[in-house]
Amino acid sequence: MKLIKTPLSLALLSGLLLAAAWPETGFFTGFIFIALVPLLLVEKQFSQQKKPLYLFSLAAFLTFFVFNALSLRWLFLVSEPIGVKIVSILFPAIVNGLLMTITITIASYVVRHVGRKEGVVGFIIFWLGFEYLHYNWEFNFPWLTFGNVFANHPELVSWYSVTGVHGGSLWIWITNLLLLEIMVNRKQWSKKLITGLGLIIAVPLIWSYSITVPEPISSIDVGVIQPNYDPYDAKFYTDPMLQMDEMIALSNQVQDADWVVWPETALQEQAVIQRGMEGAELYGLWESQLMESQSIKMIRAWQNDSIQAKPNVIAGMSSRSWITDVTETEYYSRAIPSEKAWYNNYNSAIAVDDSLTIYHKNKLVAGVETFPYARLLKPLESLILDMGGTTGSLGRSKTPVLMGEVGEEVAPIICYESIFGEWVGGFVQQGATWLAVMTNDGWWGNGAGYKQHLAYARLLAVSHQRWVVRSANTGISGFINPEGALVNATHWWQAEALQQTIELYSHQTFYTKHGDYLGRNAGFLALLLWCLAFVRKRKNKGIA
Repeated sequence: MKLIKTPLSLALLSGLLLAAAWPETGFFTGFIFIALVPLLLVEKQFSQQKKPLYLFSLAAFLTFFVFNALSLRWLFLVSEPIGVKIVSILFPAIVNGLLMTITITIASYVVRHVGRKEGVVGFIIFWLGFEYLHYNWEFNFPWLTFGNVFANHPELVSWYSVTGVHGGSLWIWITNLLLLEIMVNRKQWSKKLITGLGLIIAVPLIWSYSITVPEPISSIDVGVIQPNYDPYDAKFYTDPMLQMDEMIALSNQVQDADWVVWPETALQEQAVIQRGMEGAELYGLWESQLMESQSIKMIRAWQNDSIQAKPNVIAGMSSRSWITDVTETEYYSRAIPSEKAWYNNYNSAIAVDDSLTIYHKNKLVAGVETFPYARLLKPLESLILDMGGTTGSLGRSKTPVLMGEVGEEVAPIICYESIFGEWVGGFVQQGATWLAVMTNDGWWGNGAGYKQHLAYARLLAVSHQRWVVRSANTGISGFINPEGALVNATHWWQAEALQQTIELYSHQTFYTKHGDYLGRNAGFLALLLWCLAFVRKRKNKGIA
């Protein structure tokens, strides 16, 4: 019993409870409502005893390192040498653990100098502010945003259509803080606190079941294909045109659909340069002449089949743009000195319907698709991990781009972007009636990674009340309705094609309109609260 009460054992317990609550790597979501209490007990004890703040930081780092390492342990399954495997799990566990530790340490600093009654809200404000930052800076990694913990139970958080996932984080923090007060003050105000705790848990659940989705404006049939190429073997090392033939064959199984969705980097015909009599000649997926590429010609030929008109296609694509004007280059542009030209690489989506519409992935994966703050750290760009496909610092679209005709516009969401609810909301604000997620989830084998990614898409559906149509090269492809239910899905590691009728919606949820307002406001309040703590500290020392 004494062992459980030691600061390190309490900190470890918090880390284990957080991990045990996490979808696919844990086993009981309900643990999230008590997981922070042991660590908060350590903080309260250290504050009252006026122990150095760094001692609490050490305990907090233990909590968050354990949480990150266990919840992200599937990163170790990358098919690389053992050194890369170890770095793949330790780097995010340490860095993300440190960021979480810094956040809660600052909150403890505020509590110490503002006062516990007033300052305890700092834990909520600083944490929500940190989560918001993690969505919006170039080191972004919002995978472990607390509100994502309910990904496998979207029916409990239908109110994410009002708050987004930050609302879930707020719910978790309030519950843990109230439970802490009940435990510490068992003899005082216990009935009021217990009643408050009951309401905090019950009201969101009741609210969730009262939320409904408005009537749709129409419906369409959509197909998805899952070609299932091993990303370490077949995907990037076999003939792209052979893969095109096989994906078209799969698409024949859903040829009655209005749209068919292909996965991330489905089109990867190499963009090459050859010297001609009149200078450089471009072949492949150059965006200035996509109609000349074999990939687009094959899709067009399939769509214009004389027997039956085929669906519109939305697909992932590895593409390049050709630049001859130095003023149009960016920090990520690559030079071709012999041609006095430059080119940009993109992880793109393309819609092949009556025209061609292109969108470049905006939310790039740090360390794989972009080097954070490369303008300042350009010499370190060579450290980017090559995971195959389109890697290195890529170009990106600065604003959302819709695809399809008016009334059935689709938002092209590429892989990692599907956990950025506010960014996806920008597509819906512009008129997206359904969401197409193109991904490749096979890098980490049959672990929890692809399952978590799929689960998070259920929260995306709930937040914007839109159908999510998901096409994975490897992983799980399928259809998620606006209530967050997975209604039709492929199997892991099988080539399949599915077709589903989906409803289209034109309304916008409160969250769609206002985005991550909880995080934005928390970030602003966190600055004010820190300033207040700093001033009070100086006053208490008699300096001010």
